[in-house]
Amino acid sequence: MFHRSNYFIQLEVWQSDLVHFKIGSSSNPKAPIWVTPSVLKERRNPSVVFTRYLNSKGEETIETDQLLVTLSNDQACIDFQEKKFHFRPLTRICGRKDSSASLQVTMDSMNMKQVYGLGQQLDDPRSDGGLGDDWIGRRRESPGHFGNFMKSFIGGAAGDTQIPIMYAMGEGILGYGIYFDSLTKLSFDFQSQPWKVSTNSQDLNGFFISGPDLKDWRSDYLELTGKPLVPPRKMFGLWVSEYGYDNWQELESKLNSLKAKGFPIDGFVMDLQWFGGIRGNTDNTPMGKLEWDENQFPQPARKIAELERDHQIGLILIEESYVGKALDEHRELSSRQFLAKDCVNCGPTYIDTNPWWGKGGMIDWSNPMARSYWAENKRKSLVDMGVMGHWTDLGEPEMYQPWSWYYGWPELNLNSHASIHNYFSFLWHQGIVEGYAKFHTQRRPFILSRSSAPGSQRLGVGMWSADIGTNMPSLAAHLRAQMHMSLSGFDYYGSDIGGFHRGSLDGDLNMLYTQWFANSALLDVPVRPHVENTCNCKETAPDRIGHEASNLANLKLRYQLSPYYYSLAHAAYENGEPLFPPLFYYFQKDLRTRSMAHQKMIGPFMMMGIMASYTQNFRQVYLPEGSWYDYYTNRRITSNGEWITFGPLWKNGIFHLPLYVREGAVIPVMDENLRHLGKGSGLAAKLKIYPSPSGGKFLLREDDGESTAYMKGAVRRTEISHRPIGSGHNKVYDILIGAGLGTYLGAPAQRAWKLDILSDEPIESVAWNGHILARIVEKSALTKGSWHQEQKGGPVSIWLPEVEENIDK
Repeated sequence: MFHRSNYFIQLEVWQSDLVHFKIGSSSNPKAPIWVTPSVLKERRNPSVVFTRYLNSKGEETIETDQLLVTLSNDQACIDFQEKKFHFRPLTRICGRKDSSASLQVTMDSMNMKQVYGLGQQLDDPRSDGGLGDDWIGRRRESPGHFGNFMKSFIGGAAGDTQIPIMYAMGEGILGYGIYFDSLTKLSFDFQSQPWKVSTNSQDLNGFFISGPDLKDWRSDYLELTGKPLVPPRKMFGLWVSEYGYDNWQELESKLNSLKAKGFPIDGFVMDLQWFGGIRGNTDNTPMGKLEWDENQFPQPARKIAELERDHQIGLILIEESYVGKALDEHRELSSRQFLAKDCVNCGPTYIDTNPWWGKGGMIDWSNPMARSYWAENKRKSLVDMGVMGHWTDLGEPEMYQPWSWYYGWPELNLNSHASIHNYFSFLWHQGIVEGYAKFHTQRRPFILSRSSAPGSQRLGVGMWSADIGTNMPSLAAHLRAQMHMSLSGFDYYGSDIGGFHRGSLDGDLNMLYTQWFANSALLDVPVRPHVENTCNCKETAPDRIGHEASNLANLKLRYQLSPYYYSLAHAAYENGEPLFPPLFYYFQKDLRTRSMAHQKMIGPFMMMGIMASYTQNFRQVYLPEGSWYDYYTNRRITSNGEWITFGPLWKNGIFHLPLYVREGAVIPVMDENLRHLGKGSGLAAKLKIYPSPSGGKFLLREDDGESTAYMKGAVRRTEISHRPIGSGHNKVYDILIGAGLGTYLGAPAQRAWKLDILSDEPIESVAWNGHILARIVEKSALTKGSWHQEQKGGPVSIWLPEVEENIDK
């Protein structure tokens, strides 16, 4: 610990590229530095090598093989210099008091040009004033007093979620990350230099993350806070939702309609009608009962089993943290002191502000016994019935009393609402996962949440952007926020497709829905239309609103690509690789990609362009240097880092978004007519291979799609590689489908692979394992052990014989 004037500085070296720091003015700082539950303490390496000495200026210096950390002699400042990859100073962090006597930390921007991350904040794109898509020139500050908040936004309401991981980037791959590990609200000001971080606390601690590039910084952040779980495979499909289904008959009418029109579907998301709805402004509200309303939803266990058996349909159920005061549940929770209280020895806080849901109390998720009680007495029976996921709503929390007392953080003697607010959802999610660990060890938890905290991704949480308005600016704002959420560690981030509040509509509803659905079909997990429909006068299922043929085509595209997406989900769990990062994640040196939230990568090999416009039928797409293939036409385009025109967006009566594939890619796809991603479905059936002079490879990962066995190694990994050999008439294209390594319950023993080789070169013959395959004139006549290519060249289609999975092919 070091003292400077009225401040102290604490430093801990966790890794050679990861330094934990704390700056503050409190009177009795503790060692080691306390960390929030976001941080995985095992990330600290007790054997990390570093030296401590005084430099030539007499300044305290700590040095690892990657970082040089220096403390100013006369100020509460820390200088960070990278010494392995960039060999230059990165920033100076200083502590000072702001006008309210709270701590403010300043950061010297030095050579940094952009800042990204920092969680979810939607800003109106019409008010940008020429600013880029990053944070420079902006403030990142929640309008909520304590932090996490749902704000009014362009005729709807949007979530604002504090995930305080920032990435500062300069020329080339220069930059760093800082994760500010704070319970309380933080505000960031990048409008002038130095940059400022404000807190209402006396102290602020964080982790300085260095390394070669953005990939490394994001990976290190996920090592620190946890990598995302693999969702059940069905979550990569369509889940239809509304507020809300009044009974089983209404839900089944939507299901039957979708199936009759050929739409694949995997589940329904059920709003609060499932437990009886709400009664506003009264203690006598069903909110908090968390039991089926069997008058409208009779025999729920039987119906859930029937939906799964006959239709492969799953259910996600909403739950909230509020409990009507007149309920038996409120009395029981109160007697056990499991509700937020007015003081340590007081009764439960009465929440009567904004009583649209009713009036009553709020569960104190910071109390581990409360979490355990609710998991056993409420949630367990629902999961026993077959409920697949949990929709945690209102979790900012939306309603609260600021004076409430909580179990809190006993080790810090912190029990205030301010100390709990931004971790309320995290602790709620933790309780769900703890319940699974106790009662359903083989089941994967999946949580759809409106709010969260750093580390929620390791608890199986996906987020959505709250009750968004039905208009194009809201769609554009959500898609920009997705960029920052991806870098903040949340791969699974979606929206209410079509908008929740239809009253804010700014144009043609069908056009808006069609575009929104197309964007979400490429980016959201799950694909989830949702709308406020208490009047039963609005539609949200994609066969009933928008352009039906386009919705069907874009949904089938999503299902076709699901083996690729699912392999990416495993890469995220294993290595911290992102599913939907911005272009600059993979093309960091290309400065033109830096302010480009409107184009997104899908894993390392695919790239899409968003659309949020009523009038455009063409759009400009930036192709970073290299060769790219148009996914729809297979046209190869070589770019030196250029803009091209994609369009028309409406082609042959179908709306589709720009979608490109990098040369060298292998994209595993599945049967185009698949109807769900449930048991026995969703496995790769075809490999789309995009030739490159340097070849390429992809690691296909498959598992049972629903259990936790993948965590114990029950995954089959199949590496597919390809490379050209020779040239001219002697050129051979060598493709190897490696032996499947590993297995899982239900894994296929054999597979008859189909291959599409996207090449214009005429092919003379195709051999497999030394056997010449038959050439078929008509593609429609393709059978196992044959291949097809038009005489003039073009893509080659191959259907291999059925072969064992555990051998090279």
